[in-house]
Amino acid sequence: SRAWSSSLHCQACKQASMDEPLIGGVSSRGKLRRIILLVFSVVFVTVAVVSIAALAVSVQARKDANKPSSPQTTPPVTCGYDASHPDTLFPQTSKSSLYDHDDEDELSLASYVLIQHATLWSDGKQYNDYDIIIFSDGIISEIGPHPLTPPNGPPITVYDVKGSFVTPGLVDMHSHAGVYAAPDDAVANSDGNELSNPTTPQVRAIDAFDPEDPAIPLILSGGVTSSQVLPGSGNTIGGEALMVKMRGKTIADMLIAEAPRAFKMAAGENPKRVYGSRG
Repeated sequence: SRAWSSSLHCQACKQASMDEPLIGGVSSRGKLRRIILLVFSVVFVTVAVVSIAALAVSVQARKDANKPSSPQTTPPVTCGYDASHPDTLFPQTSKSSLYDHDDEDELSLASYVLIQHATLWSDGKQYNDYDIIIFSDGIISEIGPHPLTPPNGPPITVYDVKGSFVTPGLVDMHSHAGVYAAPDDAVANSDGNELSNPTTPQVRAIDAFDPEDPAIPLILSGGVTSSQVLPGSGNTIGGEALMVKMRGKTIADMLIAEAPRAFKMAAGENPKRVYGSRG
């Protein structure tokens, strides 16, 4: 029996030597698999992070490459337009024609605006790669194929619009901006009608106009550069109109003083709605 027991013991040892050794309850082959998986995970995460970083650098480099070059400009080029400050596009350096010019140096400091590489829409035609030179007070002085050479002397602000469409400023001949200032649900801002009498020729839109109407920068950003502001249509004769440029901080800045005088009259449903029940 001792010989038989010894024989069984030897066979068990031989069988054990053929199996995988256990280390901490885990076979050496399983531990190796875990190590390999961990290494692959670390390598994958590292490659992913490096790829994302490289993509971000590439996108930023492409954005920087598309930025307009800054030619010799004084002051530095500013290509943004802030709708909350209309005069960031054409700085208001000259006083209104209502005031006397006491400071002659004011005009000598005026800057020019040069718009380059524009696609111009005018007189029903399209002009590609055109330049536009604009005085600081918003007056266009020259238009022609690129390149146009701006005059020497005044500082120049350059906008490279890279083929964007440029159109003449729109003129709105029927506007209530400023006399029905935003928000339109505020009674204090509704000053477009004098509803005490159906005929009020003495009423003037200039007396009700609010140059700080929040809608004015939005109107300008939509391409409307000039507007004829009218009293409302509640009266058959509503009063005198006002012609303004959609930029400036005061009525004097915005007023087009040389514009012809205009009158607002209405013979439609509004006067009937207002006065029809009064007898």
